[in-house]
Amino acid sequence: MNKELIVAEIEKGTGKEVRTLAFLTDKVIRIAFTDESILILKETSKRIENIYNFLQSQGVNNIQYPKDCYKIDGVIYYIFEYVTETFYPNNKKVLDLKQEINHLHSKTKVVKRLSATNFKYFKRIYERLDAKFKLLETFVRTAETKPVKDDFEWIILSKYKIYLETKKILYQLQVKLHGYIDNKESVVYALNHGKPNISHIMNKTIVSLEHARLSVVVSDIAKFYCENENYNLDWFKIIDEWLNQYEGNFYKVYFKFLVLYIFMINLNINSNYNYTTLNIYIRIAEKLRAAQHIFESYK
Repeated sequence: MNKELIVAEIEKGTGKEVRTLAFLTDKVIRIAFTDESILILKETSKRIENIYNFLQSQGVNNIQYPKDCYKIDGVIYYIFEYVTETFYPNNKKVLDLKQEINHLHSKTKVVKRLSATNFKYFKRIYERLDAKFKLLETFVRTAETKPVKDDFEWIILSKYKIYLETKKILYQLQVKLHGYIDNKESVVYALNHGKPNISHIMNKTIVSLEHARLSVVVSDIAKFYCENENYNLDWFKIIDEWLNQYEGNFYKVYFKFLVLYIFMINLNINSNYNYTTLNIYIRIAEKLRAAQHIFESYK
């Protein structure tokens, strides 16, 4: 990344003198000018322009839109106002995010029929799950076959039943999902945010769309739960009220399937277990057990 070139282009475009550049991430730059004003520069991709144009055409007003676009040394950047936010509790911020994501869905929704195309998507999911469960089995077998077991092995074996129950539930939900596809049920698609965590909302405005894509609304709702489930909230009430906006049981079945799938895919283990892999194994098991308990009625 050529800092001098970025400074030159920004000064040319804004007519202001840059005082400092600060890299907040490898793709986000905080630019301070000599007149004390501040802007944010984000590296992005061409497709985001189409998303912003679409949202403007639909009257979506809870998105932070870019002020300008620059192409610097072949890389596309958007420039945004620098926004500060008064602190308020994270639990409230989670609820605000839910409200704004729901608004995004409602303004961009379309109804489509499930079709054979969905089989291709599900096939990739099932292949990944199969590979993950095989790796898990190897991980557990390593502990199981040790003639003398230490605390590591006993913990691994005690948690394994949660994973086995997850595998059974995923299979049952999978059968139901194929039934919905066979029946070509109509479901609601919308522009999904793609990474709905509280770092992407400020002052009740969504500030990032880098992961946005058109998909079934449940995809965002499942990710929203997985990204924020560590906050102490009434999760069944929050999710059930959200899903009840949509007619039919497909949404609840697909939600539970996606939540369990997301947690399982995040299980990063190998046969040479240590404190790190053991902690991941325990943490994911607890997340799976909590989701199964909270959303037990979603069958």
